[in-house]
Amino acid sequence: YWRSGVNKADVLYSNVNELLLSRLDDFKSYGRTLLQVCAVVGFEFSLSELLLVQSRGKKRKSKQLEKIQEVLNKADKERILVEISQGGSILQKKTVDSGTGEHSTQEIEIPERYYTFTHSIWWQCVLGTMLEERKRDMHRSMARILE
Repeated sequence: YWRSGVNKADVLYSNVNELLLSRLDDFKSYGRTLLQVCAVVGFEFSLSELLLVQSRGKKRKSKQLEKIQEVLNKADKERILVEISQGGSILQKKTVDSGTGEHSTQEIEIPERYYTFTHSIWWQCVLGTMLEERKRDMHRSMARILE
């Protein structure tokens, strides 16, 4: 519809899955990929689990955390995910420029957040956008990381 000049609001979908897929298309590639990671982690997941899997067990950068939180906030606003609770905190290392050209590392606390897909149809739709081989690889990676 983007090439035809038809307004997205005027498009009729033949089934719910088509509607959900069109809403996923509103996310940039990084956002869609992150939602796929969320779906593989589980129907419900914590921010710390997602960060661990997304960073593949390596140190994460604060910019990466900001991008992840932007996607999660957008998914919450779009009612794909919903934040179900907060509790505890995660330690995040952040590199700070002191203004003199020197960099130092500080640990900051980030509130732990827990998310769930708003409906199992959303969860299945996001999982359905992945190739089976990619899902298997991601599950294998998750098992190694979470061990």
